[in-house]
Amino acid sequence: MYQQNQLQRSMYSSQQNSITSLQQQSAQRLGFANVPYQMENTTDGASVTFQFNSYTNDGFKVSNTTTCVCPLASCPFIKDSEPACQLSFIALFSAKGQSVKYIASEFIPISNINKQLQSDSWKTSQTFRMASAPIAVDIIIQYYGLEISSDTGNIVAYNKIGVVQTYGVFPQSPSQQHTIQKTNPPSSISFTLSWQCLNGKLGDKCDMNCNLNGSHALCTSDDGVSSYCTYSGSRLTQCTVCQNGFNQNGTGCLRRDQLIIQRSGVSSGYRSWTIVLGVLLGLAVLLLIALVIIFWIKRRKSEDSTEADTTTPRQYNYNHQTTTRPLLKNQDEWNEPIRPASINPLGRNGLSDNDVSDGNNIHFA
Repeated sequence: MYQQNQLQRSMYSSQQNSITSLQQQSAQRLGFANVPYQMENTTDGASVTFQFNSYTNDGFKVSNTTTCVCPLASCPFIKDSEPACQLSFIALFSAKGQSVKYIASEFIPISNINKQLQSDSWKTSQTFRMASAPIAVDIIIQYYGLEISSDTGNIVAYNKIGVVQTYGVFPQSPSQQHTIQKTNPPSSISFTLSWQCLNGKLGDKCDMNCNLNGSHALCTSDDGVSSYCTYSGSRLTQCTVCQNGFNQNGTGCLRRDQLIIQRSGVSSGYRSWTIVLGVLLGLAVLLLIALVIIFWIKRRKSEDSTEADTTTPRQYNYNHQTTTRPLLKNQDEWNEPIRPASINPLGRNGLSDNDVSDGNNIHFA
């Protein structure tokens, strides 16, 4: 038992050095906050004020079986002057048109004597701007330090950072106090949240840009939704979502039958461009066909020339410079007189003078 207490004292002392260093680093600040990223062409639409009011957690349990303070009358490894556990309170705000906004307190020590938080700095009111009013608020309670068994009082872990509990709410009113209770472990958180619109924004979430028309307003939200609302005292009521936009007179939503009439026919600009694009497409097709034909003709000529060169042997090439005329031995060969001819059917050795007559007649003796 003595050795176990000595080990736990050693672990506790090591943790206290880390806690002291953390306290020195955060002594000059009340907490942390980020600067959320806003969408392009989005301006601040709401000024938000937030404040923690109270937090209850009997025995500062971090789970159903463990706590971060001594659960017994006394724990030999814990000194009264040195806190065994600290808590941090984080609030996250979600809104349209931007990333998540968060604020976080520094780690607040818990007294080992009265089991209470030693500082109320986490209850400081915070005011900041957002693109629109929050649509959701999430609360996270973190702890840092010892984790002790609720039954035995022995150390389960030291120098541990973990989540005690989370809470969530969807605020509906611009000014409201919220109290949320949870189990496992039993706890509750109370905070106040309020906002007011900036830069001419209207609506419950300060996300509408409106054109006023007497007691009515034609509004378009940051996400492009059109609404026709009743305007009274800088507030919008009885808003009707206009799925088809507003009518031409600005006196209400555009009905579906009016939408059909407005959309009938095609703009002359579209018709003109359709004709131009059709002509260009036709010219491109004709040019492509012409290129294919030219390519095919050139290819055929190239193939014919190659075939002629490869099928004619070299020894049979004709010499067109030298011409011979074997049948024409002299210039007057075609004009020579007709020679007599005879047929010797009787087997004579020759023809007699009587057998030949003048001209072209042939006589047989």
